[in-house]
Amino acid sequence: MGMAGAAGESNAAARERILEAAVGLFACRGYAGTTVSALCKQVGVAPTAIYWHFESKAGLFAAAVDRASERWLAQLTQACDVANGAGDRVRCMMQGFRTLVTSAAPDYTLIASCFVLPNGDEPVSCEVLDRIHRRSVEVVVQGLTGGVTVAGRECEPVAEMMLAMLDYMMRAFARVPDVDRLNQQLENLQEMVAAAVIHFANKPDGEVSAGRDLSGADGACPPADGTTGARPKVPVGGSRS
Repeated sequence: MGMAGAAGESNAAARERILEAAVGLFACRGYAGTTVSALCKQVGVAPTAIYWHFESKAGLFAAAVDRASERWLAQLTQACDVANGAGDRVRCMMQGFRTLVTSAAPDYTLIASCFVLPNGDEPVSCEVLDRIHRRSVEVVVQGLTGGVTVAGRECEPVAEMMLAMLDYMMRAFARVPDVDRLNQQLENLQEMVAAAVIHFANKPDGEVSAGRDLSGADGACPPADGTTGARPKVPVGGSRS
């Protein structure tokens, strides 16, 4: 048995509609400000459907955070997969980091509410957050190495450092949305990451031939915005609320 929503709708389709609506509401109103009744009204389901699919409001919130995080990581992976060499992959990751920090879209706002902007009432368990962190490390390592196993093991500490810096940049930007400062931080991070990956690629016993294309023709790492000029001005519609 299951708990569908609209007449003729499958359980899976009903769950998806509930989950997508939850991402938007939780991002906009926070956990405490989002009621089950408001969610049910928006989706057009009975409260029993929420509890059938997610057991509790807290379970729904954790699933929404998981969904938002996986969507961002999938975008990051897709961008790195089509990048032209290791240097371009690093640049794509910096662009993905910038989007997460500056965008007010529901996915990114929800991620921030759990990882760096907690109000004290978000009920996501350490297990869920740890799983998202581990998945983030995997995606960043994949982006750095292009999937080369040996380099992946060596680059894992670099990935951990990058995520720690991302956490810091999100906190700093939430306090003072200084775009120029953010751009400088991203440029500095990109240069550090590029130097680290070049080091691993050039080790005598390394197996990372793809990593040797990190530098451009002039030996400089490409700017974080993909141009050859000064730092970009990131359009920001205002701080998250």
